[in-house]
Parts: sequence; C-alpha cells; structure tokens
Amino acid sequence: MPEETMSPSASPQEPRSAWSPTGIAIVSLLLSPIPGGVLHALNYRRLGAPARGRLALFSNLITGTVLLLFPSLPPGLRIAASLFLASYFYKTQEELFLAHRSVGGRKASLVVPVVLTIAVALALLVVFVLMRAR
Repeated sequence: MPEETMSPSASPQEPRSAWSPTGIAIVSLLLSPIPGGVLHALNYRRLGAPARGRLALFSNLITGTVLLLFPSLPPGLRIAASLFLASYFYKTQEELFLAHRSVGGRKASLVVPVVLTIAVALALLVVFVLMRAR
C-alpha cells in the first residue's frame, strides 16, 4: 500500500497536526475506549496512513460497542480491557507519531475532541433520562 509507506514529509504541503498517542490513550482511559478508538482511527489519516485508519475505526467501534453492551462484566475485566486498549492505541501509533514530529509535524490539541465527547455523552444521558421518565 503506497499510502502507508509515505512519510508525512512526502507531501508538498505541511503535514497536518496529529494527536499524541499518549493523549489518545489518556482519553481512552478517562472517558471511554470509544472516543479513544475514534481518535486513534482518525489520527492514522493525520499520520499519513488512511487505510490503517479505516480498519482501526471499524475494529475500535466494534470493540467499544461490545464493552458497552455488556455492563455486567466484572469491573476488573472492564478495567483490564480499557488498559489494554489504551496501550494498543499508544503502541500502534508511537513510531508514526515520532516520525511525524521528527519532520516538523505539529502536535494537535485534544480539547475539541474531549469537549465534543463530553457534550455527546451528556446529550445521550439527557435522552436516556427523558426516556426512562415516560
């Protein structure tokens, strides 16, 4: 796949800012593996590997959905799964991110994705509460 072998500097324009894998792992641990997985997948495009991003989006959404659909899982198993996913998000993009930074690529802020995640979670909570009140 030629898109995967292209470094961020291969483009004549300046590379897009990419999210830090550390930040993505922290979002995954503090909020949920679902927004962490979405950021992980979207970050592949920013790092110059969009094909890997499509596969990551599919697999991350399935994994996050499975964790949501089984709230009765023991807390230890849920914590272990979240730690595993955060580690996976970090390790699979660590080298790409370092290469991105080494050619002058900038680090993007996670403020907007985190605020959007919290807003969506609150909206879903309101909908859930209103549905239960009926």
